[in-house]
Amino acid sequence: MPGGALLLRLLRHLQRGAARAVPSVPARRAHAGGASAVAADPRAPARRHRRRGGDHRAERRACLAVREAVVSAPLLEVRDLTVRFGGITALDHVSIDVAPGEIVGLLGPNGAGKTTLFNVISGFQKPDEGRITLRGRDIQHLLPYERVAAGLGRTFQHVRLFANLTVRENLLVAQHRHLSSGSLSAMLRLRAWRRDEEEALARAERMLDLIDLRAWEAAYPQALSYGTTRFLELASVLSLNPKVLLLDEPASGIQQKEVEALGPMLRRIRDDTGCSIVLIEHDMSLLLSLSDRVYALDFGRVIAEGSPAEITQDPQVLSSYLGRTRRAHASA
Repeated sequence: MPGGALLLRLLRHLQRGAARAVPSVPARRAHAGGASAVAADPRAPARRHRRRGGDHRAERRACLAVREAVVSAPLLEVRDLTVRFGGITALDHVSIDVAPGEIVGLLGPNGAGKTTLFNVISGFQKPDEGRITLRGRDIQHLLPYERVAAGLGRTFQHVRLFANLTVRENLLVAQHRHLSSGSLSAMLRLRAWRRDEEEALARAERMLDLIDLRAWEAAYPQALSYGTTRFLELASVLSLNPKVLLLDEPASGIQQKEVEALGPMLRRIRDDTGCSIVLIEHDMSLLLSLSDRVYALDFGRVIAEGSPAEITQDPQVLSSYLGRTRRAHASA
């Protein structure tokens, strides 16, 4: 099918609201909504400006140069976030910083406040106190899709994709905010639409290679393993060119061989795109091997921050996290 006709068909899918959830293996904790809520929500207004094309290698060099430079301010800055649910304090004056090109891990037991922190950063939960800045811009007032446009990407614990579209088509649909032209331009094959088409196809090709999805590009999500659908979700979010990527338990529910592939893949994403990554993961070995820095949370508070080696030797972390694990095993 010609590229223009393909994109027109995908646009019509969006206009009809044709998204359907893909049945998937349950993750450890199901999350309401899905990646499409942030990365590919067809209800969100399309971006009115087009991201300029260009040499991806030049973009990569520029991103890496920024990462290696000494910066005066973090890329993502969270200050004194507090969230209360009735009499329960889910987050208690939590502060974290994420530098350009950095991988930051969030460590803590269930109920420590990690996913609540992600919900606040991505705009799905309003804080009672605190502030969030992204690339020096206050994003507190922005809706979730506006935070995506500002450079924030997120994956969830429960995957939602377009079940009636192929892997390649899902990657094209995810980019609808990059499109500056509308249906009329598509039908008339105007220059603006052809330019959008070329850029969308190029981004999809790049994601197929970056996330190792080339072998499944013509497959439908139902034919994929749960791990591959999670990788497709990740590719869909990355196609929006985020500057900060929030990953909520990316290894949850996937096979061991896919877990082993995940670590090198995330490093490749960071090195190739220059984006920063904030990671929630209960696989301790994966989180500690990937992270440049780690924040440990317990009962909604940051109890420690440092390198993986420092965190694993921190007395408070050992007492609150590892000690709790030992007690749980002893009582089992």
